[in-house]
Amino acid sequence: MTDLTEYELPEDIMTTRARLFPLLPADLFSGQTWFITGALLNSITHGIALAAGQKGAQIAIAGKSEVEAQAVADDLRRRGVEPAQVYWADFRDLEAAQALGRQAARDLDKIHVFSAVAGWTLIKPFGELTPRELVDIGNINVNSHVLIAGEFLRAGAFAQQAYVIPFSSIHRHIFRNGHHAYRGTKGQIVDVFTAFAASHGRKGIRVFIVSPGWVDVQRHRDDVDGMGYVKGMQESAETGPIDWIATPLDVGALVTLLASGDMDYATGTIIEFTGGMHITGR
Repeated sequence: MTDLTEYELPEDIMTTRARLFPLLPADLFSGQTWFITGALLNSITHGIALAAGQKGAQIAIAGKSEVEAQAVADDLRRRGVEPAQVYWADFRDLEAAQALGRQAARDLDKIHVFSAVAGWTLIKPFGELTPRELVDIGNINVNSHVLIAGEFLRAGAFAQQAYVIPFSSIHRHIFRNGHHAYRGTKGQIVDVFTAFAASHGRKGIRVFIVSPGWVDVQRHRDDVDGMGYVKGMQESAETGPIDWIATPLDVGALVTLLASGDMDYATGTIIEFTGGMHITGR
């Protein structure tokens, strides 16, 4: 195990320990278009976009604001990946999310991968949640992505072989005080998109639901929720089954493998990407 006093988070978040990633062909996704929500600098979305772009995919990203989405686009360009499209919308507003789906379906010839990452980690005790907050977290985490997928289906925008890769969370397994609404929506992601997998598999669409645990993203380093995330990541690296913490690019490497075409007998599958923490209760 790594000693807690010695474990240091990498200076550049956009690194990966994935051994298979360098072995995947550089042009694996050439001619493909990937649409990824949740654009935020040094986020899971950022990692997926970089990993897929480095393997030849055309990248379209969507964030909640122009500033946040363009910051990711600028960093991708700095790393040699030129985004095909950059979008932004407030996913609390379902009409705005639906309009985004329609626009993307018009702009992007065929969508080979739709990765639904955008989410809100609402931390608030059960009795203090407001009706507005419950509506907003449901819309951001689940409903907006359902509507976007629906727009892609109606427009015939999915490629003949396509992948829908939404994100759940380790909080489906682990209860943390104040995470009630977040946990519920991440469970709903599983319910909704396993049903999607069952009804669209014969149309060539495969569904992989990724359920991450600790991932070294910028929001955790900045501790925006006051939850002591950096200490939590360090302690998990010391005591968990795996003695390091995944980065956004590690998640990106996983998603490129799922969309590589080599796992197509699977669909509706939940991938627990937690460093084993979902089996330890951490």
